[in-house]
Parts: sequence; C-alpha cells; structure tokens
Amino acid sequence: VVLPLLSSATGLAFAAFYRSPYLRRMLDAEIEVAAAVRNAPPAALRAALAVQLDEVRRHGIARAAGSVTPGVNGFSAPVFNHAGRMVAAMTLLGTIGSFDMDWDSPTAQLTREAAAALSRRLGHGGLEAAAGAGSSVSGDAAAGSDAARA
Repeated sequence: VVLPLLSSATGLAFAAFYRSPYLRRMLDAEIEVAAAVRNAPPAALRAALAVQLDEVRRHGIARAAGSVTPGVNGFSAPVFNHAGRMVAAMTLLGTIGSFDMDWDSPTAQLTREAAAALSRRLGHGGLEAAAGAGSSVSGDAAAGSDAARA
C-alpha cells in the first residue's frame, strides 16, 4: 500500500469495504503510530475511525481533503467483483478550489457511478449487496479485535 489507510480517500475506501486480515493488521499498525504521534489513546482513534468508516459506507464513497497532498482533495469508491469482494478503488483527485467535497456533489456522484459501472462489468450486483456482505475492518479492526475473517 502506497497511500495511508487513515488519511487518504483510497485508504479509507479500502478500510471501509475490503475484507482482509492483512489490511486489518496494517490499519492497526497505522492507528498505533497515529496514537503515538498525537499522544492519544489508540482506543479513541479506533472509535473515531469506526464513525468515519460508517459514514463512508453510508455514502458509498470515501473522501479526503488535503490530508495526503496539501491542496488536493479526493473521492474514492469501491469496485467489487462478481463475488462481492472489493478488488479495486476508483479514485478521483482535484485541487481544493475546483473540487466540491460534498457527499452528493457531481464529482462524488461521478466517482460512485464509474465504480458501480466497473463493478457491474465484473459481475457485481451493486453496492447494497456489498454492504450486506460486511467489512473486515468495520467492527473488528476499528474496535481493535485480532479475530480474522476470510
């Protein structure tokens, strides 16, 4: 993984929708580092992340405003395969002055639609089906559990 899971739109999309024990371990490691840097308890960061990931799932898209590269915003939507597993993220970046970060902005809608179209080409039935399948990170890693689901 090149981009951080906790602060990039792509990372947050994977954290919200991808099911993997490896991703869970990476997320836990980022939380520990962030907790040390911010001098904050890891449990507080996990709780805040759980709320953030719920919001990402509710909107079907992750967003990040200038957190990785100053002046650059991003949206990232999950791409699912025929089995409902996230296999990629469709990410759109733009400069702060020209990039509307509203969840329902045309940019957000375009990103969601492009990811959904690619998912359909891979045989997926839609985001609702994926949401029903759950995420490995939502409850387990955000709460700090080491239990692994395949």
